Amino acid sequence: MDVPFLDNFFDKIEMYAVGQKDGLIKLTDDGWTLDNLLSRGVDINKSKKRKTILINQLRGYGISLIDDELTTIVDINHFAEAKNRLLHFFICM
Repeated sequence: MDVPFLDNFFDKIEMYAVGQKDGLIKLTDDGWTLDNLLSRGVDINKSKKRKTILINQLRGYGISLIDDELTTIVDINHFAEAKNRLLHFFICM
């Protein structure tokens, strides 16, 4: 889903909602954030300290780092709130 905000390349920010077998919804950036940082010369996986800082920031938003994707899994009743938290994290980056 596109959102009406632009990233640092002036492209629309995108996030993906993927239905899970248990009825929950996975919201993800599909790896965009870490790819974007890497294109700017910041490799989170090279520095344990950088990765720890990122994970701590993500926790504050209720987001996890799974397979280099920013992810949160929620039920339908909390979808809008989770979408807002993930989007807010993107904008604050």
